[in-house]
Amino acid sequence: MNLTLKKPKGFILINGISVKENRKASISIANQLVTNKNGNQDLKIVDLYEGDENTKINKKNYHPRFSRFWNEKPTIALNFFKTLPRFNKVKVMVIHGFDLLANADTSNTIQNNLLKPLEEIKDSHVVIANCIKTNVILPTIISRATLVKNNSLITKKSEGNYSICEKNGLEVDEKLNDKSLMQIAQEWRELTNGSIQQKILASSILSGTNLIGKDDEFRHKWLEAIGINPEVLKPLNEKIYYAIVEFLIKTNDDSNLILELSKWRQLKSSSNVNSALSLIAILTSQPKN
Repeated sequence: MNLTLKKPKGFILINGISVKENRKASISIANQLVTNKNGNQDLKIVDLYEGDENTKINKKNYHPRFSRFWNEKPTIALNFFKTLPRFNKVKVMVIHGFDLLANADTSNTIQNNLLKPLEEIKDSHVVIANCIKTNVILPTIISRATLVKNNSLITKKSEGNYSICEKNGLEVDEKLNDKSLMQIAQEWRELTNGSIQQKILASSILSGTNLIGKDDEFRHKWLEAIGINPEVLKPLNEKIYYAIVEFLIKTNDDSNLILELSKWRQLKSSSNVNSALSLIAILTSQPKN
């Protein structure tokens, strides 16, 4: 998403459900500010999503990685605020995944240390952060931010047959075009409003983990019942996630399912928790749409 703000300044917090699109939006704003050909020296990017399993941020290991960023002296962050830009009108710091830091910062030490610099930020400095979740970030931090909602998955008008796949960097498959994906997403949402057995089936469909039947018998029958070739089952899981999110947005779904699915997807990729069972727990706690 190429995001343009009229006058980017101060502390900007981008909140959206896609890490990829949040990154794009943040860099898009930064590029508005860092225009000099030598301007990269005035741009600091901290990507909290990067790293292997031993360095990814969590409540146990965030200090080794972030003490150098904020707590040690001299720190990258404090030096950022204290030094002036060299080649541009402003210095820019981009923080990808600010909610990961906030969630790991159980004592709120780093967030509290940020309060004064963010409140007194000069016109010569801009901080652009992005997050999936805002509920783990201190309200006092959010109050200092210009909060930008990044609804990049909304499609006002589909262009061609494969906008969902192309937009989210997924392989295009003629058997799973937009029409088919949105049909699957709609039928999936109906399952989540049904009985516990239907919720289990919905979990099995999205998680790719078979919880009922043998050899995906129930999932095959479900796809056949809605007119979709069961051969698409294998590449379905990643694509249906984005289709469901887009369907929920398009239909103005007033539940918090989009946020919960985003949390679930992060948990699914970063932990050994049974993703199908955790998804069932989410679906059974959702009010009927």
